[in-house]
Amino acid sequence: MLRHLPYCFTLWLLAGLSVSASAATLQVAPVLLTLKPGEQAAALYLSNTGREPIQAQVRVASWTQVNGKDTLTPTTDVASSPAMTRIAPGNRQLVRVVILNPHTDNRQHSYRLLIDELPDLQASHAEENAVHFLLRYSIPVFIAGEEGANREPLTCAWDARRRVLSFANPGQQYARLSDIAILSASGTQIADIRGLAGYVLAGSRVDIPVKYRGNTPPATLNLHLNSHNDDCVLSSGISVSATGMSSSASLRRG
Repeated sequence: MLRHLPYCFTLWLLAGLSVSASAATLQVAPVLLTLKPGEQAAALYLSNTGREPIQAQVRVASWTQVNGKDTLTPTTDVASSPAMTRIAPGNRQLVRVVILNPHTDNRQHSYRLLIDELPDLQASHAEENAVHFLLRYSIPVFIAGEEGANREPLTCAWDARRRVLSFANPGQQYARLSDIAILSASGTQIADIRGLAGYVLAGSRVDIPVKYRGNTPPATLNLHLNSHNDDCVLSSGISVSATGMSSSASLRRG
């Protein structure tokens, strides 16, 4: 009889709990902000597509890349308004991103707009056993320098020990990497990264881990270099347009 007790106890727990999940109803548009030289502010909208009010917190963080990894730190150079908001069902809230301390150099500066959906305390008390999924959006914000910024060829190296692709960007504007196909020396595809692979910020390096099949090391790669209506040049010297044209580049071994 005792060996059946855990099973009966589990059934009792399931019968006594009413577990529900709230769908994600906080929407953000656009999902990337770019400020041109001389612009002091940009805007986006937070929308509530659900049936209950939503509370959200909006913050701005400085975005850098240190030792190949993204790093976010608090900043007083850029602020959001409002910083807290409550959005009624079916409504939307305008959020402005404002430059408080303009930079005087020509390099593009990068930030992240962090939008957190906050828990509804009244709903939590009313449905103690409900499962609520809270969203966080991390929106890239790029602010151009005083006179624009130049572009330099990206370089790419393969770190065999750590199995990472290391992209370095000596230019003054970011580069966006997506849809990377990694090939062996014979031309066989041994790995891929679908969709957005990451950003390489101005004057920075980013490391992208790669899991590839077999023991054959990568030799070349195909990728989409998308810089939003600007042209970039890979280290191979092949011009790549922002419309998503594929390009190939040989890997330098690190």
